[in-house]
Amino acid sequence: MNRIDSCGKDVWYSHELGTLEAGKLADIVVLKQNLFDIPAEDIPNAGVELTISDGNVVFEAPCVTVDQ
Repeated sequence: MNRIDSCGKDVWYSHELGTLEAGKLADIVVLKQNLFDIPAEDIPNAGVELTISDGNVVFEAPCVTVDQ
């Protein structure tokens, strides 16, 4: 069993988790739009560019090329 401190941090894994730093595992989602710049009702349609789980890319939106 892992020990959790009063802030909810797992103290046994603090060297691997907890901040976005080189060498640490990450769960992060990069959205196509800044959620602070769009109306709240548009947030569900913001779209995902990239998802990283446990330090691994698990989703990457395809690149779209437009001929001009």
